[in-house]
Amino acid sequence: MVDSNADVRGEYVGFYLKGEKTTFQFLSNARVVLNAPKDGPLTGLLFFEDRATSLDREHVIKSNFVSNLTGTMYLPRGKLVIDATNEVAQQSAFTLIVVRKLYLSASPKLVVKSDYRGTDVPVPSGLGPLGGDPVLAR
Repeated sequence: MVDSNADVRGEYVGFYLKGEKTTFQFLSNARVVLNAPKDGPLTGLLFFEDRATSLDREHVIKSNFVSNLTGTMYLPRGKLVIDATNEVAQQSAFTLIVVRKLYLSASPKLVVKSDYRGTDVPVPSGLGPLGGDPVLAR
């Protein structure tokens, strides 16, 4: 959990969320600027959720100062809850979101960009530009 005026900045960092109790929360006025790794086992992945965990674990963004999430948020079994009133991820070159459920509340403005050439963070294989425009999958 990142809370109460914390300032989190990471260049080429990835988080492997292993185990039932491992989730992330950006709360209060936390300032968050993160870029995924450009090489290694988590190349292009900001968050990678353990595929063996139970369904619908909550990952929460409540801070109004989460400005950069460049990379992929791979949360195939979890819920991503965005409960902020300002723009989220607006300074990211790209943000890919793979999630079981996405909840937007409190009138957030989730900015999902696809400027894959605007960063040296690569897109994980099988995601991103596949010869067409980005799509929102059901």
